[in-house]
Amino acid sequence: MRSLSLLSDRPRLFVLVFGMFVPAAASAAPIQIGFLWHMHQPIYVPYLDPFGADPFFSFSVPDVHNQRFGPYTTWPKDAIEAGDHLAHLGAQVSFSGSLIENLNAIEASGINGGMWNNWDGAYRAAQSNLSNLGNHRLEMVAFGHHHPLMALNGTRDIRMQLRLHKLIHGQKWQTGFSEGLFPPETAFSTRMIPALQAEGIEWVLV
Repeated sequence: MRSLSLLSDRPRLFVLVFGMFVPAAASAAPIQIGFLWHMHQPIYVPYLDPFGADPFFSFSVPDVHNQRFGPYTTWPKDAIEAGDHLAHLGAQVSFSGSLIENLNAIEASGINGGMWNNWDGAYRAAQSNLSNLGNHRLEMVAFGHHHPLMALNGTRDIRMQLRLHKLIHGQKWQTGFSEGLFPPETAFSTRMIPALQAEGIEWVLV
């Protein structure tokens, strides 16, 4: 699969775009279209899980997660399975590390009769679903652990956010770390490239 090459006079990093209008004269340029589900919740109060943070807010922090039960558990897997008859169908999912931390805590609490038990099971099962070219139909892409705006951050901070995400990614999904990245808020700057390359990122969705 070919992608847009960013800054050909630098070490190559590829950029995929969600969608754009391409004039007829430029139609020969290789533009890749990606589909991504972005999953994020913050650590609402530093060092506290959703239950510890709950008294600080006028709304229920655990219920913010409960209301998103489908997307956080099975919906993306169900969607790609519905397209199994399409040879190359696939999509990406970005889970922030902070959301994974929250959902692990909610699962451990046994809330609502254990509704969050094995919340990650569908995502792990989906990793065996491959396209005709052997690509993951559901790619768990890299992301900053705490949803940092990487375009505004320094190299050391970007690398630390990615390393934290790699750690929890490996513990939760039990797969190799993706070579693709969804930058928070699609905020991208060429200044990010050295940090991304140092952490093994080869393509970016913007």
